[in-house]
Amino acid sequence: MQEISSIGSLRPRSEVVQRTKRLSGILRLLIPPLALLLIYLAAFASIQFRQTSFIDNDSYYHMRMAALVREQGLKVDFTWLPLSILNREEYTNHHLLHHLFLSLFVGDGSPEALVAGGKVATVIMAALVGLAFWAVLQAGGVRRPEIWALALLGLSGTFLFRMSLARAISASLILQLLAVALLMRRRYVWLAPLAFIYVWWYDGYLLLMAVVTAYVAATLLSERRMAWGALSWPVVGLVIGLITHPYFPHNLQSSILGVNAENLFKFVTDTMGAGSGSGELQLDRPIAIGGEWSPYGGASGLIPAAGLACAVWMAGVWLALRRPRSADQAVARGWTAQLMQRIPQRDLLFALFLSLGFGLLLMLAERFIEYFPAYALLLLALASRPLIERLRLRRPRTQALGVLGTLVAVSAGWSYVNISSVDLHATDAKIAQYADAAAWLKENAPPGSRIFLALWDMFPQLFFYNDSVEYTLGLDPKYTYRYDPELFVLYDRISRGLVEQPGPIIRERFGAQYVLLRSLGSIDIRGQPARRLPGIVKTATDDPTMELVYDRGDLIIYRIREP
Repeated sequence: MQEISSIGSLRPRSEVVQRTKRLSGILRLLIPPLALLLIYLAAFASIQFRQTSFIDNDSYYHMRMAALVREQGLKVDFTWLPLSILNREEYTNHHLLHHLFLSLFVGDGSPEALVAGGKVATVIMAALVGLAFWAVLQAGGVRRPEIWALALLGLSGTFLFRMSLARAISASLILQLLAVALLMRRRYVWLAPLAFIYVWWYDGYLLLMAVVTAYVAATLLSERRMAWGALSWPVVGLVIGLITHPYFPHNLQSSILGVNAENLFKFVTDTMGAGSGSGELQLDRPIAIGGEWSPYGGASGLIPAAGLACAVWMAGVWLALRRPRSADQAVARGWTAQLMQRIPQRDLLFALFLSLGFGLLLMLAERFIEYFPAYALLLLALASRPLIERLRLRRPRTQALGVLGTLVAVSAGWSYVNISSVDLHATDAKIAQYADAAAWLKENAPPGSRIFLALWDMFPQLFFYNDSVEYTLGLDPKYTYRYDPELFVLYDRISRGLVEQPGPIIRERFGAQYVLLRSLGSIDIRGQPARRLPGIVKTATDDPTMELVYDRGDLIIYRIREP
């Protein structure tokens, strides 16, 4: 009897031990990614809350759109750019799900609440990049993926800046990384809903097909087979996403027109440069596009932005191409067989293609710094697996832990340097000027008035602070050019001061009652700083129909008198 009771008492103890083991196993799985998430949250919060305003201009457009989505639903009645292909009838929201996500953080809709909420949302989305990268490393069988994911913070300050924008940049990278993880695990069916989400979230969905193409090519070369599932399922998701999009068929417009491709390959210079326009109006210079679509301009620009990421990529390429061959590979005969044996295994070749492709895109446009560092680091992580495994087997455990601790310290230190050196493009003082000018317009310009903007990049800030008026152009100058090339040429000539007495023309052709312009920087005149004003200032000064009504800081507003 006593023996039976002692045996019975052992069962609860064994169950406790098993539960403890299960719990410790779960904690071992959860603690690394959770710790990584907290580090990423702290890193991006330190960047985002370094100032009260957003760190770039476009974020203001996206948060105002988020407020409108909260107010009107998925399909917003967009009336603010009537002289562009984003007019009321043709408008499409290129970042639909992103604006829906941001709408969760608009608060009471006041400018202060929108900025604060946008910052929180951006920090969360940027931190999820770290988790997505960790998931890819897990799918690739990389040891200590949290350490490699931490190293991503240290590759490029410009990368961190791009991740800190309230745009769809972080979400785009997250969706790409999830696609990479699914491809590595051959979960092809899940690529369909992921592609659907990508289409609704961001109009750069063709980048997803570039990722899929890299995988299909890697599979074909390394395994001598065609991964039809990997190719077909995302196509299904893309097609369904495009057709069911609330703005269909206008959501196809930017893709059909090749707006982004035009920026990337500088077709804008060839097809919209000198000689564009019709009749007597000719555009005598290329259309100025956003600086993010320009190349870095050689090593002097590339090295500060992506020098370390490029070094990581070169190390990954070197390790990938010098992988040791097995005994059966050594007996191969003929250059073709030997060449095929030099091809890395599928996942490594996949990472090589990804990093090479986005590296080439980085050479064409600065903005692809938002993708290249992640794929460069992924290549190195996969290529160094055999080396790390050999070192782990040859070195005592204490030495291995010492090396690991050193790598963590170096990675954390370099990450801190990168985070501290992130250059914030927009400052509180500059944004305050736009807020003041927008407040003046809201008080003095009747609702529905139209504002002639001498520079297209002023639209996001003005739209954020005053959505009661319309604007002549914004977001991208090509949107206005596509709508009416001749009108755009006239706008360009007026803005540069090449049209005498522009007031009546602005009122008649553009339907604008106000002109808002910005100084182009400062110059030194006899030892005193002075504003460098655009050419339209001189013609406006000489035009009796244009009245100077606002002149504060860098911003100037003219009112066009009625005839």
